[in-house]
Amino acid sequence: MTEDATTPEKDRPPLVALDRVSKYYGNIRALEGVSLEVGAGEITCVLGDNGAGKSTLIKIIAGLHQHDAGTFAIDGEETRLANPRAALDRGIATVYQDLAVVPLMPVWRNFFLGSEPVKGSGPLRRLDVGTMRETTRSELLRMGIDLRDVDQPIGTLSGGERQCVAIARAVHFGAKVLVLDLSDRHDVHAVGIGAAGWVDADRSTVLFAPHLAWRNEPLRDALSARLAVPVLVDNDANTAAWAEWRFGAGRGEDHLVMITLGTGIGGAILQDGQVKRGKYGVAGEFGHMQVVPGGHRCPCGNRGCWEQYSSGNALVREARELAAADSPVAHVLLDRVGGTIGDITGPLITELAREGDAMCVELFQDIGQWLGVGIANLAAALDPSCFVVGGGVSAADDLLIGPARDAFRRHLTGRGYRPEARIVKAELGPEAGMVGAADLARLVARRFRRANRRRVERHERYERYAQALRNPGTPRPSREV
Repeated sequence: MTEDATTPEKDRPPLVALDRVSKYYGNIRALEGVSLEVGAGEITCVLGDNGAGKSTLIKIIAGLHQHDAGTFAIDGEETRLANPRAALDRGIATVYQDLAVVPLMPVWRNFFLGSEPVKGSGPLRRLDVGTMRETTRSELLRMGIDLRDVDQPIGTLSGGERQCVAIARAVHFGAKVLVLDLSDRHDVHAVGIGAAGWVDADRSTVLFAPHLAWRNEPLRDALSARLAVPVLVDNDANTAAWAEWRFGAGRGEDHLVMITLGTGIGGAILQDGQVKRGKYGVAGEFGHMQVVPGGHRCPCGNRGCWEQYSSGNALVREARELAAADSPVAHVLLDRVGGTIGDITGPLITELAREGDAMCVELFQDIGQWLGVGIANLAAALDPSCFVVGGGVSAADDLLIGPARDAFRRHLTGRGYRPEARIVKAELGPEAGMVGAADLARLVARRFRRANRRRVERHERYERYAQALRNPGTPRPSREV
């Protein structure tokens, strides 16, 4: 089944679909009745105890094994993969933890291993080393990996960096589905949390969460006691801003403001590679700026907060009010939910707006205009070079971003006489906060390992020195600091 580029995304079959797939080895059931679907742009995590069949599932998808029962479809077409080459030909690439690389070969050679481009002909035919070097460097940069020297042996890279090389290689050569095997041997060195609330300056306690029951919640300590690894806690908008600056729409920006539109509005300020958290850690709570004195009540306790006019909650509230009033413009929406107003949700409104429903389009224009007004106010106060708009509501794309840009230009202080900041949609989608929290935790783990290594080395030096004192005939080691 071949899908045309014009086929609506919602009508396309999943890239990979397994329905009650099983695998047997004699009378041993290695996998029993597993079903899953993976669509374009989706991440599916397979978790299970040892012996649960995770590796068997991966091997079936990768073409190493064939299933014994159930159906396995790629792009809607039922198939049985004969070998890993057949999986690659269908756009499925598998990256294992134990990578097959040649450690002493440079990074660029491993990137193209077995598929090296050449130039010239006849006796002058030779490897196109320049193209391989430049392609490797640029493909890694697209993933946020700035590897200055692609000539270094790949064996000198960390395990994570080698996996990034393998992932970038798979994407470059046309993979549509990436299967990452992170087995139980993959050590966890730190945990990052992007919390929807006000996190203190020490990044340990959630002081207040308007939409959760957290009040002075010692989140970091509670998790550290259970996990026995370093835990980083930060505001979810801060972690999303970090992710977009490192890997997404904010790359290359030196002064960025992130706005996340979900249940409410979150925000973050990032300048010169640093998240600006303020004296007490709660900077960036833009959603609770008052824009309409005496306006709608906000869960934070105030009235007229910005997020009451430009957020997922605002979108759904306005749609439900029109439906409850039995407005003629809401009949399409009411028909879709069978008259049950409580079933009206943000994703449904977005879907109808994309289909051209006039009321839903108008609702997005309204919250987009409020978004643009708020951004203009932030530009007057902070003067960034770029605003990145993320969160679930941003999935509406130009239905939201277009009206926001128009309102921003109309309300910007000094318009026509000052540079205008860019307003762009986040590239990492709803996973931005998770990606940023993981990357910030990785930096914490690196510092922790470095400090731990220094403690171990210091202890070993003291032990050698003490041994020399106990054995006077042994040359004393130098007492380096």
